[in-house]
Amino acid sequence: MNGKLKTGSAFAAVLVAGVLLGFMVSDSTRVTMVSVGAESKHQDMVNVQVIRNGIVIYDYTTHNLVTTIGSTWVETFLETGTTGATNKTDDVAVGNNTGTPTISETKLTVEATTCNLTRQSCTATHINATAYSVLYQRVASGTIKVNATSLHYNPTSDTSGNVVAIASITQASLISGDTLKITWTINIPAQ
Repeated sequence: MNGKLKTGSAFAAVLVAGVLLGFMVSDSTRVTMVSVGAESKHQDMVNVQVIRNGIVIYDYTTHNLVTTIGSTWVETFLETGTTGATNKTDDVAVGNNTGTPTISETKLTVEATTCNLTRQSCTATHINATAYSVLYQRVASGTIKVNATSLHYNPTSDTSGNVVAIASITQASLISGDTLKITWTINIPAQ
């Protein structure tokens, strides 16, 4: 097995455990440990911020939804070890979604392809033994409104069939020069 495949498989294994346990928290500097059980009502979270002139003008944390495609991607990895799960899940998209996301989503309804807010491969950062985060941070080059974000395993903008999770947000309005910061933190607590 080559080094790239080992790295991709190891990364995928960490993601698989996180998706299976369903714990995504909102803050990249603090990982919230949530116990598995009946009390766990708030799972699968993402944080979105808009920063204008150094001041946070929009800060929204919400639940996300693991899609059927994402669940199938996890199942394929568990069944075969590598097939379909050789890419890191570190690609973030923003845009607009019509209505509330459902598990059948294949991508955002309207993925941003302008204003410097295209889908990007982001750096996955090791936080501790049970968590990593994916940070999307882009400076808008024009006026745009977004109401959704998604986490993918394919960096190609506006492609379908590779979304692992999706989240609706209250509409954020950006102008040229605003920084859009989205943090997906995947936490895999020990039992």
